[in-house]
Amino acid sequence: MANLITDWREAVQAHLADYFAGLTPAVDVDVVGGRRPKDGDTAVSKRQKPLLCVFFPGSGYQEISRDTSLAQPSLTIRMFPIRSELPRSSAPADPEPVEEACVHLISAFPRDTQAAGYFVSNLSCRLTGVLPFDAPEDWYAEATLLAYTLRAAA
Repeated sequence: MANLITDWREAVQAHLADYFAGLTPAVDVDVVGGRRPKDGDTAVSKRQKPLLCVFFPGSGYQEISRDTSLAQPSLTIRMFPIRSELPRSSAPADPEPVEEACVHLISAFPRDTQAAGYFVSNLSCRLTGVLPFDAPEDWYAEATLLAYTLRAAA
């Protein structure tokens, strides 16, 4: 075990890879750990297949004030649709590829993934939100997973 956050992030990455491979038809995606750097001034994917990035955000660890033995770490997941689906101008673009990415992120985390120990022991988590970013310079869907676990430090 590396640490709780790394183990959880890696388990979520593996879960997402399995989820997309299990779709009919399967969706070929790259699932990576870490915050994807912007390409210039944009947050778009230059790849030929969807990219998912799973990372521990800067505000990702909070203790629960009413019970300091518990904590609520979070993970952020960003799904970047393929390059051919990017809007080509500043005119209103069809948001369907980003909306589809949102639906995939929602569907990837059904109720059974909330159970304690599903990803790592002593941790339960749930999807708390999914947001579309469909401007030409920011073309992705972002999901937040919030966990409940024992405090990381004694």
